[in-house]
Amino acid sequence: EYAGVVPHLKQLYSLYKVLLGARHTRGAIDFETQETRIVFGSERKIAAITPTTRNDAHKLIEECMLAANVATAEFLKKHEIPALYRVHDGPPPERLEKLRAFLGELGLSLHKGKDGPTPKDYQALLASIKDRPDYHVIQTVMLRSLSQAVYSADNQGHFGLNYEAYT
Repeated sequence: EYAGVVPHLKQLYSLYKVLLGARHTRGAIDFETQETRIVFGSERKIAAITPTTRNDAHKLIEECMLAANVATAEFLKKHEIPALYRVHDGPPPERLEKLRAFLGELGLSLHKGKDGPTPKDYQALLASIKDRPDYHVIQTVMLRSLSQAVYSADNQGHFGLNYEAYT
């Protein structure tokens, strides 16, 4: 029934692998957050909250959405069309100081750099601790050290995704 779309899906999957490779090369931060699904029982009461599994299909769609948002941002910027950009500043100094203190207690550190840590520095630390039993705790503290992304008419780039322009 779906035989006609299979070749296209295989090509799209190949594109996904290229986009994922570019994401790693760019040094985007890839936090492994756990999403949940709420299951309702009788009388619309919550029966369970279950974790959802993020598979390659979800990641493929995410990478395509990121590519579309970057292409849109670049087009808007190039043609000087007023728009809202999704901007994400680097970590505020006070949060970064707290993160460094926390990491230091665990014998870890985040690269300093002359302008502070980069997204690649965050990602490198995450990769180096992925097999630790306290990985999720450390990841959560790292995530909380960052600013929250906001919408702005002034494009300032996206720190976490390591993009110069993003919508």
